[in-house]
Amino acid sequence: MMRKIAGFLFSPALMAGILILFAISIGAATFIERFLGTGLARTLVYNARWFELMLLLGTINLTGRIIIQKLYLPSRLPVFLFHISFVVILLGAALTRYTGWEGMMSVRENEQSNVIVSNQLSLQVFTKEVSGVELNFDPGHFHPVKKSVVLCDNQYHIEAKEFI
Repeated sequence: MMRKIAGFLFSPALMAGILILFAISIGAATFIERFLGTGLARTLVYNARWFELMLLLGTINLTGRIIIQKLYLPSRLPVFLFHISFVVILLGAALTRYTGWEGMMSVRENEQSNVIVSNQLSLQVFTKEVSGVELNFDPGHFHPVKKSVVLCDNQYHIEAKEFI
């Protein structure tokens, strides 16, 4: 049973399916972004769990193919470097996705800037004494939020009813 699962998980057919699905999904995301906006393309495709799963399966498949075909042998070094480079790119993308954040910094010619505008839609509540709460919103999956917060011995009730 495990042999069958491994055989499928590391098969060229699975990689072909993943590549076709990847091409279709990023093509669709391009049209969604063009006609309906970047936020919706991010929500439906780029930030979706199925897209992450597809990239994870591709990375597992590629790593398995490297081991099964023994691409690490000195005689197959060019093919190994080609395949391992995609694994490194995908691992780097995962690392920045889960540990980094996105934003935009506007820097005019011959000027400096120390301000970054985050792409994350959020509400931040701060006081002089304590930095408190951050509520994050996703326009594609917005649900009303109610939260009680204690800042500086005062209780506050925060409610987000709709996303505009």
